[in-house]
Amino acid sequence: MDLGQSHQSHKSEVTILPEPIEIGKIWKNRRGDFIVVQIKAFEGVVFADARQFFTDADGISHPTKKGLAISLRHLPELIALLGKALTKAHALGLIREGGA
Repeated sequence: MDLGQSHQSHKSEVTILPEPIEIGKIWKNRRGDFIVVQIKAFEGVVFADARQFFTDADGISHPTKKGLAISLRHLPELIALLGKALTKAHALGLIREGGA
């Protein structure tokens, strides 16, 4: 992929999502931080969001600025790259089947 190429606007139909669609979550650490994957909309643009959340002293979860928001049209390429990263990590013995 040529990162220097010009990007044209590929704005598709505006989709209204009344609220974010939670796909799933995973724990990040034992302090109560976790990552939530959602499909959501902002100003008429629908995107995928993987965001770190923390749990405060009262047990209430809050999103942080740490995360990734990406256009849905880029998801297949991102997933392919993450798959390659997983394959490489296995090949280097950095993780085992089923986990770290």
